[in-house]
Amino acid sequence: APAIRTRVKTVGFQVLTGGTAAMLDGLRGGAVGSVAAFAACAPQACYEVLAAWKDGDQALAAEKQQRLLEIARRIEDGLGVAGIKYGCDLNGFFGGVARPPLAPLGGKERAEVEAELADDPLFDEAEGGLGKARIAFGPFLILATLELLLIGRSRMAALFERLVSP
Repeated sequence: APAIRTRVKTVGFQVLTGGTAAMLDGLRGGAVGSVAAFAACAPQACYEVLAAWKDGDQALAAEKQQRLLEIARRIEDGLGVAGIKYGCDLNGFFGGVARPPLAPLGGKERAEVEAELADDPLFDEAEGGLGKARIAFGPFLILATLELLLIGRSRMAALFERLVSP
């Protein structure tokens, strides 16, 4: 009888940073990615920090992080889940309303999110604003990046082919 082959791959322990404000500090500290809540409503802006870091452009990563910092703090930290969800709705994603016991945003808070996302310089860089230059299913970008890091490009492509073929 043929011997059974066993494949062993040592992945090791990988760390993700949490929160948009700590994204670059976490990457500098050895994290391989970030789980940034603000990426749900502005994935491209968060991805640009990670992309610049992975390209080795420390200055650009720091610039992108700094420009993202204040708007993310005002929406993510200041308005919380409801602010993120409304930001998703504004940028063409489904955010919906925050579930109880969290209260939905009032008119003043909604206007604040609209103003933040419309007036921020990050949104002027892309044609039509950052919201129109979004990556579809932004929160899933993090999961796809993790899978790619863990199993490799060729296995990821093979897995995708099996999932989409009839």
